[in-house]
Amino acid sequence: MYYIYPVKTGEADNRKLQAAAPECHGGKGTMSTEFKTNLLDDSVESNSITHYYRAMVTRSNAWRRIVDATTNWAVAATAAMFSVGFSGTGVGHAVLFLAHFLILMFLLIEARRYAFYTTIDWRVRLMETEFLAAILAGDREKAGRGEWRQILTDSTLRPHQPITIWEAMSLRLSRTYIWIFLLLTAAWFIRIASFPEPVSSLAGLWRRGGFDYLPGWATWLAIFALYAVLGRAIFSLRRTRRRLDRQGFCLGHVGQDR
Repeated sequence: MYYIYPVKTGEADNRKLQAAAPECHGGKGTMSTEFKTNLLDDSVESNSITHYYRAMVTRSNAWRRIVDATTNWAVAATAAMFSVGFSGTGVGHAVLFLAHFLILMFLLIEARRYAFYTTIDWRVRLMETEFLAAILAGDREKAGRGEWRQILTDSTLRPHQPITIWEAMSLRLSRTYIWIFLLLTAAWFIRIASFPEPVSSLAGLWRRGGFDYLPGWATWLAIFALYAVLGRAIFSLRRTRRRLDRQGFCLGHVGQDR
């Protein structure tokens, strides 16, 4: 329902309005309310979409900071593990080994957060490409009656994530976490190969991977299994990108750090 509020005018203004009435939509002697109603309708919708867009941008930035905070935790934890791992104690290689799975936990947390972040960022991108871009191009019909309005309504009423947790993990892994894992593995390998003295055979390297009640073969098997999962995630990244491209999702906006 649209409300038309009466405006008090003087006698001179009333004469001007009556004189202009034949040129308006309502016919001779009357002032059309249809045109004013449409103006109010367009104004309300434009203001609502503008405020909604600003709210989504604010939420997107907030969730982006949350995602970045998880990355900062992972980097800080890696630096701490490096410090303990090369401190000269006998359990240094065990700390570096366990750090792999601590970073994996951070990766899973960040993937969950990143998947939710893309839900908000997807709405921002939809309004930018379908509403704001159409207005800048002068295409008011597309901006006002495009299919994007129904898509945005469905997303608001029934929120969905454009990417799964697994896909989010593959994206974050390829951008940041794979380098953290590689650094940890290189540090762990150097630690067991050189402390307390350089290893002289592969069999000795195999045995040195163990600690306490965990034999060496078990630690190596765990590292191989971890990289098998990471490799599968990175291998599925291309399929994820193709799917998002088909859906019109801007990977340069989501798949890459801004």
